[in-house]
Amino acid sequence: MLSVLQIADLHRSPRDPVTNNELIATLLQEHDQAVHAGMKPVRAITVCGDVIQGCRLGAPNYSDDLAEQYEVALNILAQLATHLLDGDRSRLIVVPGNHDICWNTARSSMTEASEAEQQDALNLLQAPGSPFRWDWSSRRLYRISDPTVYGRRLDAYKAFFARLYEGFLPSNVNGGAWLFPVDGVLFVGFDSCWGTDCFNHAASMGSDTIAQVATTLRGQRSRLRVAVWHHNIEGPPASADYLDQSCVRRLIYHGFRLGLHGHQHYAATAPVYIHSGRDQMMAVVSSASLCAGRRELLPGRSRGFNFLEIDEEQRLARVRSLAMDMEARVQPEYGFNGGSAVREVSWTLAPTDSTAESDMRTAVLHAERAKNEGRPGEAKSILSAHFASLGAYGRALLLETLLSEEAFEELVRMFGEGASPEEAPQVIGALLNARRLGEASALLDRYEGILVPDAVKFYRQRLSIEQVGATYGR
Repeated sequence: MLSVLQIADLHRSPRDPVTNNELIATLLQEHDQAVHAGMKPVRAITVCGDVIQGCRLGAPNYSDDLAEQYEVALNILAQLATHLLDGDRSRLIVVPGNHDICWNTARSSMTEASEAEQQDALNLLQAPGSPFRWDWSSRRLYRISDPTVYGRRLDAYKAFFARLYEGFLPSNVNGGAWLFPVDGVLFVGFDSCWGTDCFNHAASMGSDTIAQVATTLRGQRSRLRVAVWHHNIEGPPASADYLDQSCVRRLIYHGFRLGLHGHQHYAATAPVYIHSGRDQMMAVVSSASLCAGRRELLPGRSRGFNFLEIDEEQRLARVRSLAMDMEARVQPEYGFNGGSAVREVSWTLAPTDSTAESDMRTAVLHAERAKNEGRPGEAKSILSAHFASLGAYGRALLLETLLSEEAFEELVRMFGEGASPEEAPQVIGALLNARRLGEASALLDRYEGILVPDAVKFYRQRLSIEQVGATYGR
């Protein structure tokens, strides 16, 4: 059993200030009460991003302001490590959030795009790894013209990170993940801000980082793999500042079974599945914001934090969520979305990491890296050779590769007869692109009761258009 304190979003509100002393006193008191009630003392602390508030675009002396904010954050985290972890900061798992990005540094790396590029903004923005950004306030397109400066937008956070861990720096993978082994449980902190800046608020971990972490961990034994990141994994239609669940599914595929995050400013739990030869499930737990003010909180939400009691053998965690008022006093009536303040979450057994069982996973990892490094033909060859044995993730990766190559005939040959409900929309689209209208219609009929009604309507309309075009020889 491992007890963990989960906090997130330490950014301070100028309108609703709270001091480090107030926060420390509350966290320690609630910890002591939980221990008195039977919880084991905390052995790890996760800080799920947004360590500071940051500075607005155009703020004067922003470098000095950021340094002062990080000094306050360093103080509270050092105190928590001293009081709860016997000073062992290697048990303090910290990741960056969107507030930790220096918007002014990011903006200084950009120049306004040419008029020709402005006219082609949509295509330029949608290109993979696009260096272009759209500013809604000016409705103008910008280009990252100095990648070196752009790469420094987290420099203030990195300086804080180095000071926090003093002589001990966690093992780093690909510049975007850090390894923290704690009592047989492996915590991996992920940077979910790849490509995030003053204009682009969407979150990403970088699929290659996840792949490299998986390769690095091969052969390393741990009772449980826990992923820690900042962004929530779903959001409203008008929002873009959340993490695509494909990242989470990659983590599940590679053996992670518990995920901890912040960003959404309220506590919640959710299971995330992938379906292969057997279902695999990760439990995802978010924490409320520790320091956000009234204007940053959703109606009815409060500041807060979580205690987790992780039972690796039983594959479950007991999550106790606590809320605070603006004076850092805990509110006893708090609960998850109006329910109980205590929830149990569980996960499925992770695949055994052994050489005998790892050939397929190694092949998928190699294919994933080849695809991410711009070698889709190599990725296709690797995955096609193992097609009969691929799980859900490998099949999804092959589908993505075939679609990116517009290899519609090959896609239909491999997936046409045995497509799963999740794969069916892409296969139908490929059949339409290959002008195999009868097969597209048959597959659409087969899955009509399973697919989302809007998707069915879309493909029916497209099928009708293609059939009319075929009639008139187009």
